[in-house]
Amino acid sequence: MAQVYRYVEGQKFERFMADFEPVQLHLMDLLFAAKAKADVYLIENRQEGDAAIEIDHGDIDWYLTLSDERGQGAAMSIEYGRQAGSYEMQYSDGEVREIEYGASEGLYILHRALNVPRKEGRRKPVKVKGRRVKVNYTRWEQVQRFRRRKDEEA
Repeated sequence: MAQVYRYVEGQKFERFMADFEPVQLHLMDLLFAAKAKADVYLIENRQEGDAAIEIDHGDIDWYLTLSDERGQGAAMSIEYGRQAGSYEMQYSDGEVREIEYGASEGLYILHRALNVPRKEGRRKPVKVKGRRVKVNYTRWEQVQRFRRRKDEEA
């Protein structure tokens, strides 16, 4: 009868597999390919600004990040779009003016680069931390994508 060990080299089996070098290298390869796609999508639609696609590596997880260092929440607007609105700005001469801006459609750059389906009217799959938009694949989704790719190659 087969015996399944819960611990390998002092770590839980899941943690051991997540840290396993071939797994990390494969995830890194997938993310760099997605970054290349996202860079192309961003460049195609760039008009101005400092938005950039970055790769972040946590303890185990890899993140593809749409970052905008201006701090105006532009990364969220780029990914999901925005409604028309206005804000007031006070100039150095003391005059207060209302600045209006138009609506824009979301470009869904990270969604398209990672082949994640858009969920209209719902922003739950994307985590927002500060002014950065992060998409984090779960391991189940990674396995499913890997299996689909293997099936397509066969």
